[in-house]
Amino acid sequence: MRNGKWKFIHAGNEANYLFDVTSDEHEKHNLIIGHPEIARDLAAKLSDWTSRLAPPGDPYQLLNDEEKRWYQHYLGLTD
Repeated sequence: MRNGKWKFIHAGNEANYLFDVTSDEHEKHNLIIGHPEIARDLAAKLSDWTSRLAPPGDPYQLLNDEEKRWYQHYLGLTD
């Protein structure tokens, strides 16, 4: 979910990520701890959007093995 300079990623039931895409570091540092209000707002927008999909999306589903490997490789998700 994007909003201005912020990008929120919800990795199924595993983790949430918040990035400032205008920073020099782009998507290398998860900023969710320092900006919980922005993360909550974007999470609510994501949930609203997925509920209106046909069929409704499920951002809280379990990740499959391939998805876990992707998040581990690109965003440092750990088991």
